[in-house]
Amino acid sequence: MSLSTITIIMTRTGTFAEIKKLITKSKLSAWVKKRSVAVFQRIAEAEGKIHGRPPEQVHFHEVGAVDSIVDIVGACIALEMLGQPRVLAAPVVEGTGWVDCAHGRFPVPAPATLAILGARGIGVTQCDEPHELVTPTGAALLAEFVESFGPMQNLAAEKSASASARGKTGRAPMFSGRCWANAQPSTP
Repeated sequence: MSLSTITIIMTRTGTFAEIKKLITKSKLSAWVKKRSVAVFQRIAEAEGKIHGRPPEQVHFHEVGAVDSIVDIVGACIALEMLGQPRVLAAPVVEGTGWVDCAHGRFPVPAPATLAILGARGIGVTQCDEPHELVTPTGAALLAEFVESFGPMQNLAAEKSASASARGKTGRAPMFSGRCWANAQPSTP
């Protein structure tokens, strides 16, 4: 990917149709383009249902922001660099409270998050954390890539990585872990 591709993506936001055009005309690989557009499509369909518009006419506010575009395209690039692996995840857990969006204040989970997860049949459980843990962007990435949700079973870890940071509230550290594994049952 060239610097001009990154600049084009990062300087424009708008409708799903505009973002789709930016991605498809970029110098990204065909796989990254296809999967990035598919993630945005999931968000556009959810937002379209909520606002009564066709997906192509949905104007992205938060999701059209630079950080969401980088998150989505960057995740697709990373998965391609990892060899387009199978993606498995723990069950989805969401916080409680309220989130301020371009259209006002909404309860957590946000309507778009619920719509995206629900369209794929992904269950969500709330916990007592008083803030949003799953954004529409995160929900769309999960919906697009995760093959199945549940605890790890019969995985022999080949590599692992983890990170932690204080969340928006500064309370409990938020932990993120990744495990690259062979899905074959391990033998003692």
